Amino acid sequence: MHFKVELDNPRVRVLHVRVPPNTKVEVHDLDDAVVVPLTDYESTLKRPNGEKSTLERKTGKAAWVPAGARDFESGAHGVDALLIEIK
Repeated sequence: MHFKVELDNPRVRVLHVRVPPNTKVEVHDLDDAVVVPLTDYESTLKRPNGEKSTLERKTGKAAWVPAGARDFESGAHGVDALLIEIK
């Protein structure tokens, strides 16, 4: 798993996120953010209350990611994306 800070200033932090296929990322908090997939992928999010959702992301199609705690599991293709956290 790889999280590389590409940019960090008083307004945003940009992370290049690479997660190998079928890998689980334990519970972590995330601020409001925008994700921009660099490849197509599918992943599963699980919130502390047990709510699960499967997300399908398409290359270059930005999506809003609301703040909160979550587990994350990459699908068969892994994840390669930019995560832009709003400060």
